[in-house]
Amino acid sequence: MLLTLLGTGCPQVDTRRLGPSQIVRHQGGTYLVDCGSGVTQRLQAAGSSGADVDAVFFTHLHSDHTVDLFQLIISSWHQGRDRPHLIYGPKGTKRYVNGLLKL
Repeated sequence: MLLTLLGTGCPQVDTRRLGPSQIVRHQGGTYLVDCGSGVTQRLQAAGSSGADVDAVFFTHLHSDHTVDLFQLIISSWHQGRDRPHLIYGPKGTKRYVNGLLKL
């Protein structure tokens, strides 16, 4: 298993620490944990893209952990993604994601 910290920041803006997100690579799978600010850029810097992500996991639904989900979804299609993202999280995640996609 390989864990890469993409961002470790908090809601307070800090140019040295992007929003919370991590990528876990295990047995050929690529899993994204949280979608903090700058996640799509950090995925690219780590040698991956949203098109490669097998599933997204939210640890909780605070804004600093979810803010770039829409950007991830849109940029993934531009990067050649051919299937919907699988998104998992705590109670309220389905409602959050459905509401976001309605926008």
